[in-house]
Amino acid sequence: MVCWVDLWRGILLCNVLEENPLLLDIPLPLPARGNWRLYHKSSSYKYRDITVSPLKDTIKYIEIEVCPPRNPPADESYMDWFHQKRRDKRCNAPCTGWKARTWSLSTTTIPSWKWRLDCTLDVADIDVQPIHSEQLPRTCSITDNLTQATCLQRLIIGFPTLSMDDDVVYMLSKACPEDQMEVVIAIDMSKKTLQGVTKLVTGKDFTDTRICTSEISKYLSKDEVAR
Repeated sequence: MVCWVDLWRGILLCNVLEENPLLLDIPLPLPARGNWRLYHKSSSYKYRDITVSPLKDTIKYIEIEVCPPRNPPADESYMDWFHQKRRDKRCNAPCTGWKARTWSLSTTTIPSWKWRLDCTLDVADIDVQPIHSEQLPRTCSITDNLTQATCLQRLIIGFPTLSMDDDVVYMLSKACPEDQMEVVIAIDMSKKTLQGVTKLVTGKDFTDTRICTSEISKYLSKDEVAR
């Protein structure tokens, strides 16, 4: 099975070993309301990621919603908004916080595949322990009175990378827009906890860097890894 992915649109699958190979088109879930203005106008991998879980026979997908609208119209759909002549091109209020949603798709139910919403997470609900809070970048206008959770909310995040077999997602993060990405944060979507913070190499620009999960390490011997 060969797979091609357009993170703004969907997945094309093809079993190239069949006598008469056919392409199967699987659309991704529609973008979150806060990302409508970004759809096809920004790098998709800043907000979305896809991976395959061999242990669970599923395709996993995540979308980060940047600057979620505070009071979105209840009856407004993406298709209605898309066909309007005038669209909201920018946020009317300062962006604070973000949300993330993960879906899964069973690879054993061909051809009637359907995305299942697994987790929905608001950054305000993430449990941040003091040991991790101390490792987070300090924002440009930070004060000592901010809570640990608020420190996380004020960070600029992006480039999500899904773990293959659990509910952890890894994201690049920084404190100020003009800065380079400073740390990688690991968040457990189901437990709503910050699992870890790791600093990136100082002086190296990780902006627009593609990161993906892989199982290649398990095929390497210890001697090869040491080299």
